[in-house]
Amino acid sequence: MASVCCRLGLGEVGKGAVNSRDAKKFFTNLVSFRERRRRGAARGDAGEAYRPMLEVSVAKDGRLKNAVKTVRRGPLRVAPVAAASAPLEVGVPQLLDALPQQIAVIDRAGVIRYVNRAWRKYGKGGGGCLRGRGAGDNYLHVCERSVAAGCAEGEDFAAAIRAVLQGELDEFSLEYFCPAGAGQHWFIGHVSRFEGGGAVISHEEVTRLKQAEADANRLAHFDPLTGLPNRLLMSDRLAQALAQAEREAWQLAVLFLDLDRFKVINDNLGHAAGDQLLKGVTERLRGCVRRSDTVARLGGDEFVVVLVPVRQPRDISRIARKILAALTAPFVLGGEEVYTSASIGVAIFPGDGTDAGVLLHNADLAMYRAKERGRNVFQYFTAEMNLQAVRRLGIETALRRALSSGGLVLHFQEQIDLASGRVCAVEALLRVRNGGRGLLQPRDFLEVAEETGLIVPIGQWVMRLASRRLRSWQKLYGEPLRLAINLSPREFRSPKLVPDLARCLAVNRLDPAQIEIEITEKLLVKDSPEDRERLHRLKELGVSIAIDDFGTGFSSIHRLKQLPIDRLKITHTVVQAVPTDKDARVIIHTIVDVAHNLGLKVVAEGVNTPEQHELLRQLGCDTIQGWHCILPVPEKELLALLGKLAVKAG
Repeated sequence: MASVCCRLGLGEVGKGAVNSRDAKKFFTNLVSFRERRRRGAARGDAGEAYRPMLEVSVAKDGRLKNAVKTVRRGPLRVAPVAAASAPLEVGVPQLLDALPQQIAVIDRAGVIRYVNRAWRKYGKGGGGCLRGRGAGDNYLHVCERSVAAGCAEGEDFAAAIRAVLQGELDEFSLEYFCPAGAGQHWFIGHVSRFEGGGAVISHEEVTRLKQAEADANRLAHFDPLTGLPNRLLMSDRLAQALAQAEREAWQLAVLFLDLDRFKVINDNLGHAAGDQLLKGVTERLRGCVRRSDTVARLGGDEFVVVLVPVRQPRDISRIARKILAALTAPFVLGGEEVYTSASIGVAIFPGDGTDAGVLLHNADLAMYRAKERGRNVFQYFTAEMNLQAVRRLGIETALRRALSSGGLVLHFQEQIDLASGRVCAVEALLRVRNGGRGLLQPRDFLEVAEETGLIVPIGQWVMRLASRRLRSWQKLYGEPLRLAINLSPREFRSPKLVPDLARCLAVNRLDPAQIEIEITEKLLVKDSPEDRERLHRLKELGVSIAIDDFGTGFSSIHRLKQLPIDRLKITHTVVQAVPTDKDARVIIHTIVDVAHNLGLKVVAEGVNTPEQHELLRQLGCDTIQGWHCILPVPEKELLALLGKLAVKAG
């Protein structure tokens, strides 16, 4: 850093420029300093006279370290830190010319007496209101006439200058817009009074800063892909709309919209096509609502529409149907027609909530109910949905707690071979501890586990534990046992399934034929190539495969022949109807006949009575499972039973 002492007066200008951030402070003090110099010697605290001096400390980056300082020492010199140099005399005009701001000095009447180099350069280069204005012009008149040229703040700035000249203000700053040439420019104007009369005016262009602020505001409040308000701006508008609706006693509706099958389109056609689809959806949504309504994108394929005001409840249904109809028409993406639809949930102020967060939450719940109803529909929120949501949240919490703190439990149920009466297999059945409220059954938690994805780590835990237990049971029972493990659709389609199963077989040194993987018939209805490939990969490990709940998914015989399966498990709803329903007996007889012709075994599940047991034996079933045989029991009870059977067999 170099310390530069400057005597006020004309002299050679030093090279370099003061940083613009310090210019305002520098110049204000400079004007005051000049007045003190004009009046002569200054007086110290004890009344001693001294000659005022001006010291400016400038860093290498151009910042002023001591913007302006009055000192009481000798000759004015330039004193670099590294080495002394010759004295440098710098005059006020030269200092002002070195500043990047446009600066003018005016007298008490507002007449311009001096302009610096930056002012002159800007005025010559198409400087809008400053074009051609210089010494001799009345700056107050320039400001007032600038209003006609598009500078709306011209009169305000002129009024502020008068207040400074009359001593009512010491200084004043104003940010203003002024057209200049073909562009639009923003400035900060600053007026400072000095004691000798008149004022100093500076202008600093901040157009780039304003553009950056506008860009930042746009990114903060608008979705960059669609140009729609984002979650932040939508929440603000919804809060304002709610306040107005409350004042005016209006109704207001929040529509939560989720595109159906968007992920499939995005995955198959690519993200560019997905982006194009979202833009197309945006345009159609805008065409379905009124000017007073708001359409926003929350992210992904989720949109929110705020309808305000709602004069009649039927207006909501009308707009919701209009949106559904608009979105079912095909979109052309990359020359191909693509079809999508939407599920819409509706929450209404004030009946469904008076808070923005509550209304959005309730509309979201209603949207999920719309998806459950089959998609491409709209659903109004009901209080029951909220109760269900609270219950589901409780179940999810219980699952996460059980997974992390040892709250998962396996129970087991035997399968009996009808020909020998022996236990031929054991099915692992999951239970979840729910604090002091007992055990959660699969019907209570499976749907939540599947939706949240928790079913995958839970299923991995089941597979590891059940595989370890199977090896120890072999030694106790003395005969080969199959262990049946259920897979949900999400587990079955997990890329970790096959490697995890192979690892369990290797670690526990199990014969792969001892593991039976059960998948539901409904999972195979889609008949996707990926699912068929996954079944074949499982079969290559050597495990057996069973189709659970058979009789509910309408599988064709031709499809059964194509799949590498070993067993069909007839659904309990058909089995339990056998004693009283002739059609049920016909169905079971047909399934058994077809299965045996294909080389498959048949298991009847849900056998709860001796009568069912006997009829199923007569109908040719190979194996039964149900309460008639044994209830699902903890491992300790299963081991006791297996031990008794082993002794009896011996």
